Amino acid sequence: MKFQQKTAEDRKNEILKKAAKARMKFQDEQRKTEVALDENQIRFEYCKTGYTYQIDARNFTWAIFYNDVFYGIRRKFNDTFIDAEIHWDKDDKHGTARPQVEIEKAPNDVIEALRYYLDINVNGDRTKDAFEIVRNYLIKFTKL
Repeated sequence: MKFQQKTAEDRKNEILKKAAKARMKFQDEQRKTEVALDENQIRFEYCKTGYTYQIDARNFTWAIFYNDVFYGIRRKFNDTFIDAEIHWDKDDKHGTARPQVEIEKAPNDVIEALRYYLDINVNGDRTKDAFEIVRNYLIKFTKL
């Protein structure tokens, strides 16, 4: 049996075939991951303003979706405040929130308190009453 030496062209073609297989495998895995994410989260276009969601996010688990952002209670350095998380679909660089379950429509007084808190907070003031209304509403879900 004669041993045939591979030419440089043969080696190049072999490497290209292996690279193509690896790329296809990677793309298949990526598609599976994307499908899994779609199945386990509520897409941005289906989120409803004024509704409460259980979310997978960096800083909190329960949030109210309002003005295209999720607002929840965050604790940091012995301070508790209302913070925002952006939907994963809305901003691919800064999006950290993936809503998992739509819980219920938040009561109107909670939405009004959140709106008031956010408006006041823009000017640097905090309104304890508005904060307490939102906090008490979201805390009840931690006991589910």
